[in-house]
Amino acid sequence: MSLNGPRGLAALVNSSGVVTAIFIADTGNNMIRKLTPPAGGSGPWSIADFSGTGIAGYTDGPPASAQFNGPQGVAVASNGTVYIADASNGFIRALDTSGNASTYAGGPNVGVNTPAGLTLSKNTGNLFATDQVLHSIFSFGPGGFPTTRMAGSGSSGFADATGTAARFNSPYQLAWTTTTADGEILYIADRLNQRLRKLVLSSNAVTTYAGSGTAGFADGSCSNAQFNWPSGTGVGPAGEVYVADAVNNRIRKVQ
Repeated sequence: MSLNGPRGLAALVNSSGVVTAIFIADTGNNMIRKLTPPAGGSGPWSIADFSGTGIAGYTDGPPASAQFNGPQGVAVASNGTVYIADASNGFIRALDTSGNASTYAGGPNVGVNTPAGLTLSKNTGNLFATDQVLHSIFSFGPGGFPTTRMAGSGSSGFADATGTAARFNSPYQLAWTTTTADGEILYIADRLNQRLRKLVLSSNAVTTYAGSGTAGFADGSCSNAQFNWPSGTGVGPAGEVYVADAVNNRIRKVQ
């Protein structure tokens, strides 16, 4: 079974911290795939279709008839619900544990245009999404409502500021974590600003966490480091932040 330009994945983790499945947004194939570990823990993982016909479109329903269009970000709740940033359709979709698709949020009346990255708060269950065309970060409450633009003006640019005064340029993937100093925060791969940004949820304040803003490759202090299309991000167990530095073909670590 082949993948075609996958752009997002997320793991389902049980109460013991063991990964029981990985869900993949198979973007070029317009499908959601599922990786399952081998019984007993040894041997290759198995991959299977989870939802989608493989034909670009927009249809809710059973896995064999559901349609997606350029799915990108993925997030998985502890109950097994899989959320998909259905980018070209402009919606956030939800899949139950059997792969049945429904619309969770989005569309022209909600304001989300092209969702890219998704992550979930482990504290509240709220869902967060980047929008690479509206250059903004959105939050969604249970059931997709309320939908709130947390940060971003709607226009591309760069500004460290609070709420809609902050500016991004094609923000892509994002990651949730908590810190003693700031509480809940999001790290955002601000792709065309060549920076890793930080959003504090309690205040909606946006700051630059790493990156000089100049495309290139340089390790060093956070203000001097250079990225080239930082696209993905995740947080490690000690609070370290990892960045998928796409054009540099590297995985970077920010202490």
